[in-house]
Amino acid sequence: RYLRRHRHTTPSEMVEFKFHCAMPMFVARQWIRHRTASVNEYSGRYIGSLVADFHRNMLKGGIYMYPATTKAPKGKLRLMYECNTLAYIIEQAGGMATDGQRRIMEIEPTELHQRVPFYVGSQSMVEKAESYSKKVAEVSS
Repeated sequence: RYLRRHRHTTPSEMVEFKFHCAMPMFVARQWIRHRTASVNEYSGRYIGSLVADFHRNMLKGGIYMYPATTKAPKGKLRLMYECNTLAYIIEQAGGMATDGQRRIMEIEPTELHQRVPFYVGSQSMVEKAESYSKKVAEVSS
C-alpha cells in the first residue's frame, strides 16, 4: 500500500527484459518473437544480481525470468528468502510474480530451502511469460 500511495508502481509496458541465460530456448525464442513483433525497441539486460536486476525493473520496467532448467528442474532461487520477498514488493507496486504456473505468494513452502522457478515484473509481461511456461509444461508432459 505504501508503494501505491506514493505512486511507486511498475510500468505496464517496458522497454527491457531480463532472462537467465540457461532458460529453455523455446521460451526465449517465443518471448523474443512476441516482443520484437510488436515493438522493436526492446532490449535484454543482465546485471548478474537478482536484487540489482529487480531494482532496475522496478524503476525502468521489465521482467526478470529465472525458469526451471534441465540441471535445476525445480528452479534455483529460494522461495522463502528470495522469491517471496520480491513477490510481495512487486505485487504492492502493481506487478506480478509467478513460478510459471501459479502466484509465488500462494505457494506453501514444504521445506526451508525450497527452490522454485521465478518470473517477476509487470503484470502483462509476466502473464505472457507464464503462458509460454505453461506451453513448455504441456509439451514436456
